[in-house]
Amino acid sequence: DILLMPWINNANYNDSIKAMNDTPAQVCFGHFEIEGFDMMRGVKNDHGLKSDIFSQFDLVCSGHFHHKSTRGNITYLGAPYEMTWSDFNDPRGFHIFDTDTRELEFIQNPFRMFNKILYNDEDLAIDDVKKIDFEQYKDTYVKVIVQNKTNPYAFDLYLDNLYKSDPVNVSIVD
Repeated sequence: DILLMPWINNANYNDSIKAMNDTPAQVCFGHFEIEGFDMMRGVKNDHGLKSDIFSQFDLVCSGHFHHKSTRGNITYLGAPYEMTWSDFNDPRGFHIFDTDTRELEFIQNPFRMFNKILYNDEDLAIDDVKKIDFEQYKDTYVKVIVQNKTNPYAFDLYLDNLYKSDPVNVSIVD
């Protein structure tokens, strides 16, 4: 048995708690707001349901928070794709739940919406700049973080080639 729970709010709180207390299910799926979990990497949620109301379950899987995390029997599945810069470099994807083994397999999304490039032309010749393939940045948001810019022409050529790959947006942090 798997208990599927709605978003818990003031109107259905009592019925939801009763359903969790009365179910024979050891697995629960829902869209919960549980205190103490990261909403985004490094940003803790300080309100919502207490995690101990889920103690009777072997596994609780929840949506709502975009950051994938697990504490005890509770797993936040995270978002399937990046939505804002705060999602940068935070693995995104989906899960497959095996109802026989109760294993939860994470399938990482190979596509990135946000990219950071460290620019350092200290050891970069003009010919090297011409050979860089920027195609991976097509239709993405790019931040170019300038660590060392000694050759303005090389930097302009670098940016020209980056823009030719057709990114959605390019920000330069100098």
